[in-house]
Order: sequence, then C-alpha cells, then structure tokens
Amino acid sequence: MAVVFSRLTIEALYIAYLRFQDKKYWEDYDLDYKKYISPEDKKFRKIHWIKIIYLLLSVIIFIILSDYIDNVSNQLNLLIILITLVILISWLIMFVLWVIRSIKNKLNNK
Repeated sequence: MAVVFSRLTIEALYIAYLRFQDKKYWEDYDLDYKKYISPEDKKFRKIHWIKIIYLLLSVIIFIILSDYIDNVSNQLNLLIILITLVILISWLIMFVLWVIRSIKNKLNNK
C-alpha cells in the first residue's frame, strides 16, 4: 500500500530534519544583503523608485487638475490640458521603453 504525501509536507519535514541536524546554520545565519547588492542593482532600484514616485505624483496632479478644470479661465484651462498631455506623453515613453527593454531581455535570454 502506497502512502502519498504532498510536496509541502515533504519539504516541511526536510526543513525540520535539517534544522535538527545543524542548528548553527539556522540560528546564527545573519547576512547583510546591502553588502552584496551590485552597483547595477542599486542603480536599477533607484531608477525604479523614481519612476514609481513620478507616476504617483502625476496621478495626484491629475486628480488636483480635474478639480480645477471647471473653475478656471480658458488660458489656464489650456495650460492644464498641456500639462496633462506632457504627463501622458511621458507615460507613453516610459511604457514604450519598458516594452523595448522586456523584448530585448527575452531575446537575450534565448
């Protein structure tokens, strides 16, 4: 008669077995990840956070401008539309660059 165990059960039992075999590895394991991050990863993370902050700020600007668009004169209304277009064009550029980068990465991985 065969006994069937789920993969999760087997992995949990194996981790428990390893922990009882060598407690030093599990209890004294302290790795400072900031030492092992490459400069390229730091640059990528910085650019990534700048993009996120830019997108959030532009959404906030859209919300604020949508409240004011009915209450302003025609010249300011034109300015609001231009600001909106600039932000949308920058979003489009960011999206196109992201698509190009992802296609390039997929081609390089093959």
